[in-house]
Amino acid sequence: MREISLLRLTVRNFKGCDALTLDFGGRSASIYGDNAAGKTTVYDALTWLLFGKDSRGQSGFEIKPLTAAGEVRDHGAVTEVEALLDVDGQEIALRKTYFEKWSTKRGSAESSYDGNTCEYFVDGVPTKKYEYERRTGELVSEEQFRMLTGVTWFCEGMKWQDRRKVLFEVCGVATDSEIMAGAPQFAELAAAMGRLTLDDFKKKLQAERKGLSGARNEMPARLDECKKTADELARLDFKSIRDHRNETAFRLEQLQSELVKLGHGALLDSKRNELTSVKNQLAALINENSSHRQSQMVPVEDKRPSMRAALDKAKRELLRWSQLAANEKALMEDLLGKIQDCRQRWAVEDARVFAGAACPTCGQSLPAEAQEAARTSFEAEVSRRKQDAIDTANREKANLAAAKERREQYINDAVAAENEAARLEAELADYVPEAAPEITDLPGYVQRAAELEEQIRGLEDDVTRLEGESTAIRDEINDKVVGLRRELDELDRELGREAVLDFTQKRMDKLREDARKAGEKLEALDKMLFLCDEFTRYKVRFIEDSINERFGLVRFRLFQEQVNGGLADCCEATVDGVPYSSLNNGARINAGLDVITALSDHYGVRVPLFIDNAESVTRLIGVETQVVRLVVSESDKELRCEYGT
Repeated sequence: MREISLLRLTVRNFKGCDALTLDFGGRSASIYGDNAAGKTTVYDALTWLLFGKDSRGQSGFEIKPLTAAGEVRDHGAVTEVEALLDVDGQEIALRKTYFEKWSTKRGSAESSYDGNTCEYFVDGVPTKKYEYERRTGELVSEEQFRMLTGVTWFCEGMKWQDRRKVLFEVCGVATDSEIMAGAPQFAELAAAMGRLTLDDFKKKLQAERKGLSGARNEMPARLDECKKTADELARLDFKSIRDHRNETAFRLEQLQSELVKLGHGALLDSKRNELTSVKNQLAALINENSSHRQSQMVPVEDKRPSMRAALDKAKRELLRWSQLAANEKALMEDLLGKIQDCRQRWAVEDARVFAGAACPTCGQSLPAEAQEAARTSFEAEVSRRKQDAIDTANREKANLAAAKERREQYINDAVAAENEAARLEAELADYVPEAAPEITDLPGYVQRAAELEEQIRGLEDDVTRLEGESTAIRDEINDKVVGLRRELDELDRELGREAVLDFTQKRMDKLREDARKAGEKLEALDKMLFLCDEFTRYKVRFIEDSINERFGLVRFRLFQEQVNGGLADCCEATVDGVPYSSLNNGARINAGLDVITALSDHYGVRVPLFIDNAESVTRLIGVETQVVRLVVSESDKELRCEYGT
């Protein structure tokens, strides 16, 4: 048995508590305080330290101290909870801090809020969150801690399905197969279930019964319908009908033979054959003419799209050559300006006159020899500059001639493009698409068709004339044939009802057999469903007894009787037959203590037990663990703690 007790709990800036230290020393204690004085805060602080949730199992609660307006009172305050625990005689210190992170961005004088951070310590050593959770989980799991530290959690806080599951786990409830193995009266049920669970087997039986019940309920109506049909058909004399049918068929055969003999005229047959031949010739001629007309339906080409494309291309060429000619004209004007500049440079040099030379130092005229040398140099420089102007002008003149030649070529190309565009535009305006060809018949078709139609009319007259001789007899015989055929059809329909009678009688026999088998199967299913219900009631008593014997005060109701006699799963604690939901607060607390005692024995661990609203209990049942009572005391405006011995 693992023993965990609380030695000391220190709380700072947690919810409404600024600073609080409780030295339990592993002893039980009673914490007194008025409403909202912070009693539950002590419990919340411990559960937050261990699992990051409050005492009700909620993780999204506000742990920072708040103002009356609901705002954080001090953004710089550090929330801290520290607990010193005794675990099987060995001390372990757990501490968790929670604070806001603020930073000052470059270029800003104000701090900005970057969120909250949490730090974890085990025995004073900083620890990662996952390692901290692993260490606390090794002490006791969160779910076990909640069941063992809160007196109302198991019976009130948990979902009934989870509560039921824990009870089955704690008490080691036997499976259906194990229970049946100890009850011989359910051996037949166990064999029929096989590997199915009781619920699945019962669903299977109910589905089969529903189908059989529906079929059995519909059986009388089906039998009654079949009987009515059979009684109606049984009144018919099928032997007389069959004899009458054979006699009628014989008479029909005789009349058809007489018609054949009447139609054996040679000339009439010849005319009929000739008429058929001419009609075939006319049909062939019509088909041939249709093929001839179809062959003349050829598509006619429309050249306008290609002509428009050629016209657009010619216009683009005209625009391009015109632009190139304009560019060359601008170049020629620039070259003429350069040539004129060369002429002016030459004229300036040609007008220059030697004015003598003087010493650059003293300013006196130079000697005659020096004067002559200076003149020669001056004339050479003037001559060089004039020649340079002439050479530059000659180059620009050559460029001007080339530009002029190119411009004339571009103008000629533009004129050619303009002429081509005008030609294409005129062609497009004058163009008329070729008309579709006229569809004509075969040569001589109309005359030949008329001749064949005239021939057909003549042959039809001949056939009619020849047929007139035996028309009266033929009409009389044909009328009799039609009447006999109609009579035969009616007799065949009557004889067909004999097969319906035979099928109906066999169907009635099959329905009676199915009804007998369905009754036997329903009886077997009802017997098995009865066994299922009996086993369920047996299992209810077995399970409830095996579970409730683990508890001293509490009894759990795990099944609820329904109006239809069935049982529904549930899980509700009771004390002396009173449901937990109807118990007073003191009885609920003692019920919770009884449950915690049993769960602690099963899990092999005892943890500090918190009892809220403990003032409502005059006598607590004994528990072998550290108990912290949270007592409402109107006179204690500040928390007051009294420790046990």
